[in-house]
Amino acid sequence: MTEQAFVKKINKLRLDNKNDWYFFSDIVNGKDIKIKGYNTWMQILKVNGISFNTCMGGTVKSFKEDLSIAYNYKG
Repeated sequence: MTEQAFVKKINKLRLDNKNDWYFFSDIVNGKDIKIKGYNTWMQILKVNGISFNTCMGGTVKSFKEDLSIAYNYKG
């Protein structure tokens, strides 16, 4: 899965669950990615067990940037 396809998939999940919690857990390009989010806030964003910080109430742009950073994580 490309970075763009990953970001698009998670953003669609967010949009399909507006004002409700959404969850994602899958292996993406060999990385174990787990997400628990509400709108643009990802309460949990983990890649291979490493937690990433995200902003509560952030913009869609920052949401997508956080997803890109997680996707490109090399650890």
